Amino acid sequence: MHFFGEPDGSYVVLDELRLTAWSRAMVEHYPGNAPLAGYSRRIEDNWQVCMAHGHYVGLGEPNDRSSPILAKDIAAVDCDYLALGHWHRFLDVSQNGTTAFYCGCPSEAGGSFPSANLVRLHPEEGVGVERIRLPDR
Repeated sequence: MHFFGEPDGSYVVLDELRLTAWSRAMVEHYPGNAPLAGYSRRIEDNWQVCMAHGHYVGLGEPNDRSSPILAKDIAAVDCDYLALGHWHRFLDVSQNGTTAFYCGCPSEAGGSFPSANLVRLHPEEGVGVERIRLPDR
């Protein structure tokens, strides 16, 4: 288990999986918090996974929420998979070749079934995401 506790972001490299993961700790949830700020691609031959907690703002939508994650920022982030948290529902917000998903909720919050995302990083097939139903509590 790895804890991402740095407000400016930190990396974990799992050499055996050829995986580099990045995230930054949320110190305060406010409109000026930029969840993807500070990320840059590392170790070119590794899969790059970013994790961010915030509110997705689609193209043309008002940006008046705390911790906004703009569609244009998703389109520009140079990672293979962006794992998103904050919304308690499964949602694909991929942009410009960047695969980005909210995973839903492991409980029945929001009137949906409990779920998690199964993310596959395959050298030939690329990134695949499947919503997996979790057992009811």
